[in-house]
Amino acid sequence: LESEHNLKVFHEVSNELRHEYGGDDKCPWTLLNLKGAFKTYLKSRKVQLKRTQNGTNAVHLAKCRRQARKRDKLGKRLGSLTNKEWSVEKKAKVAEVMTVDYMSSEDSDHDPEPPNRVTRYIVRPLCWQSNKLKQVKKRLDKKHSESVPELIRKRTLPRNIGVPSARGKPDNCPEWACTSTQLSLNCSPSASPSPLSARQTSTPLSARSSSSSSPEGGYSPSSV
Repeated sequence: LESEHNLKVFHEVSNELRHEYGGDDKCPWTLLNLKGAFKTYLKSRKVQLKRTQNGTNAVHLAKCRRQARKRDKLGKRLGSLTNKEWSVEKKAKVAEVMTVDYMSSEDSDHDPEPPNRVTRYIVRPLCWQSNKLKQVKKRLDKKHSESVPELIRKRTLPRNIGVPSARGKPDNCPEWACTSTQLSLNCSPSASPSPLSARQTSTPLSARSSSSSSPEGGYSPSSV
């Protein structure tokens, strides 16, 4: 709200909001709340403009999308964990590692032709996670798959293994969930496909329905 223009815009927006809700008494936000929200908006726009000028906005957006996909994956697994018929002790044990730090990241692969739709996801496996943790994730993914309509399962995009993630294992990782070594057999440099090899082995768009209706409900065994 430093400039006269911003102050004018703020008053117009706040007045319109209070009018829509039928007056100051009925508006769910105070004037202080609205000022705080407007300042946050202006700050984010300023940062976005700076990233655009520096040519880093595309990288930032890709990072935000990866984070959003990890949070979405985590949310589905937490929901499955709640509905799983496991003992209280086992649920508590699994819940300890149900955080974003234990979710693999996924890069989107786009169709080269306009409008450049996302055709699949390239999963970056976590080399330090144990086979036990992988199995737990697969069971939670299967539980989620069984809870959603078939139409949604068919629309799920395929996933392929990509370059292993360089992310280290979380601090205080339980022994059952993490391997003692950073690299597992499946993530050794010689076994890791390059982005090009992953692209060559991707599922054709015409076969999307059959590949996406896997028992894992869109989470193939490689996407844990």
